[in-house]
Amino acid sequence: MEKMIEQNSSKINQVTRRRPRLVVYLKTETGPTPEDFANLNDGDVAQLEKRWRRPIFANNTGNTDLVTSQRFLTWTPEKPMRWKKEQEIPWEPGQEPTIKPDQEMHEFFSKPLNEQTQEVVLRFRDKLRQAWSGDSAALGTIRLLAQANADLALSEHGQVELIVNNLLGAASILFLRDIAAGRLGVCANPHCPSPFFVSSRRTQKFCDVAACMVYSHRLSAKKYWDRLRGKVQAKSRKRKKNR
Repeated sequence: MEKMIEQNSSKINQVTRRRPRLVVYLKTETGPTPEDFANLNDGDVAQLEKRWRRPIFANNTGNTDLVTSQRFLTWTPEKPMRWKKEQEIPWEPGQEPTIKPDQEMHEFFSKPLNEQTQEVVLRFRDKLRQAWSGDSAALGTIRLLAQANADLALSEHGQVELIVNNLLGAASILFLRDIAAGRLGVCANPHCPSPFFVSSRRTQKFCDVAACMVYSHRLSAKKYWDRLRGKVQAKSRKRKKNR
């Protein structure tokens, strides 16, 4: 299925100077949105796969996408710095250190596929939430995931297609589109069950859940009556003063 990214909230690039506009199409099947991942509860990964009737990571890829995503999501600047520091130590000939195996990845590989998938998806969820709230490091991780899980191809009609390898890649690309458009919001209702949403207008403070709309109207009504009460009290004080 081919979908133009601007229809799915994502036009990747436009060239407007002296050249016709370049539109990139996102070629993928339907799947979870960035909001679905960001609002996911710890125990709902399996339900998410059932809802979309497809696995987060296809088995026919040899779990390459899953492992790649795990490496990006667990990467920290300290890891390469620690390895580089070990290499710079003046070791005696024949005593040079070998690259130690990543214990965290070893433990990850020892788990069954469903547990590996859940761990990666929940890490991705946490990164999305952090990036949603403005964390630049988390945003960098989402960018890496988008780049690692997508390829550009030229279609027969001369259009450029962006082919994603898995659902995390598609969600990462759509997230980058929405954050670039300034459309990401966090619901102002402290009791909202799914606070991360894509706004339809820049001033939107509440998501479209019915309970949150009711909460918003109550706040507006309270502010209105508070202002009205303040005006009445101010007039009353003024009358008393003029007596």
